Amino acid sequence: MKFGKQLECTSLPKYRGHYIKYKELKKAMKVWTGFEKDQSTVQEVTHWASSFLRLGPNPELAPEMRLHETLKYEMERISKFAELEENGIRTQLTRLDEDCRREGADAVALNRRLHELAEQIVQLKAFARLNFTGFRKILKKYDKWSATAAVAPWFMAEVVRAPFMQLGFEALLLQLNRIAVVLRTQLAAEEASPARIRTTSSHDEP
Repeated sequence: MKFGKQLECTSLPKYRGHYIKYKELKKAMKVWTGFEKDQSTVQEVTHWASSFLRLGPNPELAPEMRLHETLKYEMERISKFAELEENGIRTQLTRLDEDCRREGADAVALNRRLHELAEQIVQLKAFARLNFTGFRKILKKYDKWSATAAVAPWFMAEVVRAPFMQLGFEALLLQLNRIAVVLRTQLAAEEASPARIRTTSSHDEP
């Protein structure tokens, strides 16, 4: 399956609009390397890139510079969103941790929230990986269409250092695990409580 189709099929609805603009980038790379000369496509790419690619007084910017500026913009856009998502998850984990320590807390409901947050962490990591693959694929396309030296190796080094690739998943998972331990203790205590045992016994009576 081609990556453009893979991105379309595997992208999560809640992240739509925040993934790498792979199709637009692919068209732009073709135009800027001279691989695509159709005038309507050239105009389409020019219109798309004009919102963020500030050419200034030098519209004859080298393809490599256009590539760098465009992919830099994409990295910053994706990273900003990913960091907001990470901060949101961290805030929810902190709130969940506080709720777990309140007397009379509903351990079952809290456990449900824990699993939902675990799923959010998994989804955010998949989001980062899919975008990383997108950058790698588009750079391979550029090197294929361009007559200049390969740029993928040096630019992928920038992608690896991008904030969306440096999210604190380990810290999030450690916090998640600490809360899970507390909740398991609470759930076990509820199961072993005299009131719970009496209720279960009364249901078992004929």
